[in-house]
Amino acid sequence: MNYKEKLKERFEIKKMCESDLEYRKEVLIKCAEDSVFWCNNFAYTFDPREGNRNLPFILWDKQIEYVRWVERLLKNHEDGLIEKSRDVGVSYTTLTAVVLYQWLFHDFNALIGSRVENKVDKSDDPDALFWKLDYNLHRLPEWMLPDGFDMSRNRTYMRLSRPDNENVITGESSNPNFGRAGRYNLALFDEMGFWANAKSSWESSGSSATTRLAISTPPESGKASFFYKLRQSGRTKMFTFHYKDDPRRDEKWEQEQRAKQSAEEFERERNISYSGSIEGKVYASEFMLVPVVKSKYDPAQPLYVSWDFGLDGVAMQWYQWNIAMDRWRLVDSYFNTDKDIKFYIPFVTGQILSDRAYEYDDNDLEIIARHRYWQSATHFGDPDVRKRSLLDKESTKGVLAQHGIHVQCKEWAGRGHYDLRQKALLFMKKLEVDEDNNEFFIESIMQSRYPERSETSQATTPVQAPIHDIYSHHRSCFEYMADNLPVKEAEIRMVAGSSKLVVNDIY
Repeated sequence: MNYKEKLKERFEIKKMCESDLEYRKEVLIKCAEDSVFWCNNFAYTFDPREGNRNLPFILWDKQIEYVRWVERLLKNHEDGLIEKSRDVGVSYTTLTAVVLYQWLFHDFNALIGSRVENKVDKSDDPDALFWKLDYNLHRLPEWMLPDGFDMSRNRTYMRLSRPDNENVITGESSNPNFGRAGRYNLALFDEMGFWANAKSSWESSGSSATTRLAISTPPESGKASFFYKLRQSGRTKMFTFHYKDDPRRDEKWEQEQRAKQSAEEFERERNISYSGSIEGKVYASEFMLVPVVKSKYDPAQPLYVSWDFGLDGVAMQWYQWNIAMDRWRLVDSYFNTDKDIKFYIPFVTGQILSDRAYEYDDNDLEIIARHRYWQSATHFGDPDVRKRSLLDKESTKGVLAQHGIHVQCKEWAGRGHYDLRQKALLFMKKLEVDEDNNEFFIESIMQSRYPERSETSQATTPVQAPIHDIYSHHRSCFEYMADNLPVKEAEIRMVAGSSKLVVNDIY
């Protein structure tokens, strides 16, 4: 049956359902038995690029194969990973033909998540997950909705419930405790490759969801991303959705896309390449060579803490030094925003100030407890620590000193980003990173980039500093550690006429 014939059949089924109650009952039974039948005859899809933006959602062959695959995962309580080309409708298919369908016709609870909150639920954004659910709910015939269903009562922020049973769809953005509290048939990780807390989010939902579903286009971090590592782990079933599986994508479309995109972008977003992007990145190519391993705290080795005191956030990193081998390990790291400096003190001392326990979430408390019996550390940080102030009138340096935390730093003295970068590159050659406690640190180092110049720019001088964004705090914190790094019996000298550091180790 071709598309036009299916449209005609769909129209006739809906028309018969309006006038014949017995036929309607038969159709509802058929819908409960077959998600593809329901989707093909009652669901819609939205595409603002089409002349008629509201299109009957008639699944093509690869989409049917995909829906059946997910249904097997749900039945067998298995996890799945979907790697996809950009813009092939996997998220829409999952939310409509799986999540909404199951909520309508079966006992089903789901957690749906994306990297930020407004991509989970935002009423005027078609890219938001709940918007896609709302779109079809508004178009379903009233007789297909649950008994007593009222959009104003049953569809609240980040939540879709039923008045006649316990089915609930809940939303949540990426965080280290994603899905930890609930009980779900499905936990959906939309565009997981771009989540800042992908690893911890995936693991925290492992006990609460019988099936977890990770969906993503390859991220710029490529093989360094948790999504790729999960893909390679063998712990999930895998489904690939390539743009050539979409019957709408012909040779003309491919040529148009290649003309619009760089070769790297096309390979990543259309051809599902995990080669990653290093263009414009500060440390991506060098950091790929840093071992990411299981590397825990060792009480026999000295401990160092590096700080970045940003006005919009604070990053902390805990390092240990194997002096005999002159090797370094990053054993822990932390980042938060919009907190005063006293908030961060328990992450060093392991003891929460008596009047502030309410400020810490479960992930914070876990880190604080982990540090409770760690030895005293040497602290390094931002040369501007003396004049920085976070949400109070006291200097950061002074507040920390009151609690026995004395931050050492080297003055700028005319130095800039590229001076620190040279030290950071040398530091990477001695470093390994614990994979469990440094997820956002790894993402930050891989994603830190320089600003792009416009194609019409006439500037010839190099860019002076990376852009300031959420990733820049851990990057700066890492650079401050490298800048203050103690060396083992080493002679450090500057090559005449060069900004490069040369370290001659003496053993």
